[in-house]
Amino acid sequence: MKPRRSLLPAATAVIGLTLGLVGLSACGGSGSTATSTAPTTVAPTSTVASSADSSAGQRYLDIVGPANDTIRAQVTRIQALPNTATPAQLQDITDPWALAIEQTCDALEKASWPAAVQADMVKLIAAWRATAADVRKGPTLPASDWGSWAQTVQTDSVSASQLATTVRKGLGLAPTEASTATTN
Repeated sequence: MKPRRSLLPAATAVIGLTLGLVGLSACGGSGSTATSTAPTTVAPTSTVASSADSSAGQRYLDIVGPANDTIRAQVTRIQALPNTATPAQLQDITDPWALAIEQTCDALEKASWPAAVQADMVKLIAAWRATAADVRKGPTLPASDWGSWAQTVQTDSVSASQLATTVRKGLGLAPTEASTATTN
């Protein structure tokens, strides 16, 4: 019997980048590295926040930090997947990844945000929820579709990352290396 040929190596490269974009750039908080240079299609609405909003900025970082930690762990795990990975093995990675995003969204929705960032926060949460939904689809697809799935998640995460940069700016948070090259 011919060994099963997996598209996991190509998908793993895209997913590794995607994990970096979703967790490390989009969420921000913990010190991590990822890059994103894709243009945004979402029009930001917030303006730079006053120093009175600095507590909101810290609240944002406190909320998104744990998701960064979880997603960083998934980067390591997905890079270690063998070419013969099964949907169950992929799901063991995507479940905590999506859950971290969903829990972050829940916490962001429960928190109070300055009016200057409220509209962008709503857009950011929607973008992250779309990303989490797409992340959960991966293991349900045939391995031959994992590459295109990973590209969809990457597209979602680039949009979320750009919105996160706008939110950070609106909260008066200094640009991170992700906004110019690393985390948000």
